[in-house]
Amino acid sequence: MTLWCAAAGRRPRRRDSMGILHRVTASLVMALGTATAQPTAPTVHLIPLDDRPTSLHVPVALGAIGGVRVVTPPRALLGRFSRPADADAVAAWLRRESARPAIATVVSLDLLAYGGLVASRRIERATREAAIARLETLRAVRAAIPARPLYAFATLMRLAPTADGTDEPYREAIARWAELATDTATAATSERHGLEARIPAELLTRYRAARARNLAVAAAALRLVADGVIDHLVLAQDDARPRGIHLAERDTLRAWIAARGVGARVSLQPGTDEVGMLLIARAIAASAHRAPTIRVTYADPADSARMMPFEDRPLDETVSAALATTGARRTDASEAEDLHLIVHTARLRPVGTADAVRLVTQSGRPVILADVDPTGRIQGADTLLTDQLVATGRFAELAAYAAWNTAGNAIGTAVAHGVLRWIATTTAGAPNPARERAHRAMLLERLLDDDVYHSRLRPGIVAALRAHGADPFRLPASTARATEVRLQTMLTARLPWALTAIAPAGSRCRLARPLRVTLPWDRPFEAELDLQPSCG
Repeated sequence: MTLWCAAAGRRPRRRDSMGILHRVTASLVMALGTATAQPTAPTVHLIPLDDRPTSLHVPVALGAIGGVRVVTPPRALLGRFSRPADADAVAAWLRRESARPAIATVVSLDLLAYGGLVASRRIERATREAAIARLETLRAVRAAIPARPLYAFATLMRLAPTADGTDEPYREAIARWAELATDTATAATSERHGLEARIPAELLTRYRAARARNLAVAAAALRLVADGVIDHLVLAQDDARPRGIHLAERDTLRAWIAARGVGARVSLQPGTDEVGMLLIARAIAASAHRAPTIRVTYADPADSARMMPFEDRPLDETVSAALATTGARRTDASEAEDLHLIVHTARLRPVGTADAVRLVTQSGRPVILADVDPTGRIQGADTLLTDQLVATGRFAELAAYAAWNTAGNAIGTAVAHGVLRWIATTTAGAPNPARERAHRAMLLERLLDDDVYHSRLRPGIVAALRAHGADPFRLPASTARATEVRLQTMLTARLPWALTAIAPAGSRCRLARPLRVTLPWDRPFEAELDLQPSCG
């Protein structure tokens, strides 16, 4: 290597070269020593619901916004779609990791007990006894870390079985049977009997056994709360309808919660995939002793009392539950707030989107924007809303944004992001470049995923797959890879617009490396985006 003496503009003599080398070596040693001496980021241990992006990638990315490293089991242990996780190996991982420093532990009981969300819907994945025995792992964890917060979440089973090809001819019939299961009206009883005659008895028996097992596991989780093993438990209702067998199960759980006196440490709320994110936010906020106040405004105030698709309670209950799970405090106009949550469900009304834009523009506080599809058909963003926010530069100013799938999914993701963004920007030492990059990356991901992919591209991709005779829920590996290539090309074409959308005023954003897209479950329902934006 040739060294040049920049100050003199000449090639250095050997003595100069050796001096430079000594100085460079000393600087490197000092730099390495400084890096070693710097405190490492605090850690949260997470057992995710499964390996989908919303369960695994997003909680880790949100942790980075809060300045925390979220550590999960190796992905190979987490299963994939209908292949369950190695729950015993995950339990062993958790016992080992408990010996390492961390500020909190967050556990999906579905993965620990059954092997994941999909596995939780099938009785053959775990017996009642095996599932409950795996939960006892948490007693050993609590004994090892008596002062460390331990948060857990479990899913209350949805009505429809998983679209995995096993029960496909009867999937909707089983869901309809479950919807009518507790309805004693004559018409409902007659329809239910007709369904029972049509659905193979073995399928219905397995379905009912899975529900009964899961209820028993929830009871075991409540015992862990009562015994002081779990500090806070979220029982999350997966996709639901306004009536059905799940409501009777929920009433049973409420009675058990009251009998055990654990109501202050257990919450029953809609949603599923976002709960891990909310508990990560709760863990970080509690560790920092921070709890933001959040004011809630609806683009259409009447929507607060409506039930959104796939939920079984008014929208405002979904909002309040998400805030409470993070530890945030909901406030009203009479008190100054730290954050302003704007819930937009009015995209189908002539002035609905305009009202949402006005609320964002006129807010005097950092805005969390939850864009909810009120029809359940698009399961993505109001593109007119995002177009207007991007065009005016307002999108880059958002504290958080989400618009994917159900109301609970969108609201929970946005709230978790917003709380962590608030912590990052109001903590001593802010601004922090790493947290800022993590925030911009999450804004970019949500814009590309929720808006560009789910609302603008996915309908056409699904239609093309069906036109070629493919089942979008279960693609052959070769078709999935080809779809990834096509989607990556389409999203890359939208990158200039999206990078401009997230750039703070007076700056430009670029990607540190090319965008990479995968379909982790070989279906277009979810996509995993690998992107690293840098703005300056």
